[in-house]
Amino acid sequence: MEANTMTRGDATGTAPGAAGRRDVRRHARCSMFKPAHVVTEDAALDCVLLDLSPGGAQVCLMAGAEMPDRAVLWLPTGESQPVRRVWQQGSLVGFEALGGFAPPS
Repeated sequence: MEANTMTRGDATGTAPGAAGRRDVRRHARCSMFKPAHVVTEDAALDCVLLDLSPGGAQVCLMAGAEMPDRAVLWLPTGESQPVRRVWQQGSLVGFEALGGFAPPS
């Protein structure tokens, strides 16, 4: 099975722009630019969904915030999924889906 090589962060914890690192993912990502929400115990944060796969997602937060380890990601379709923060670089956050997202259409 051939691995996908990407340049953005992934579910293995490689932050975007990590010099000299090769990002290898278990699932192909579907790039997009859609509004979404990250819900924590304290807040509901607006974000932009940048990519999505059955194993995780990458978002850009509209307002700066330090993400907790666990949250719920609400997708534009109305689907929600518990997620675990794998990495964060400023407003960019990479999440692992704890139950798996439906394949993007």
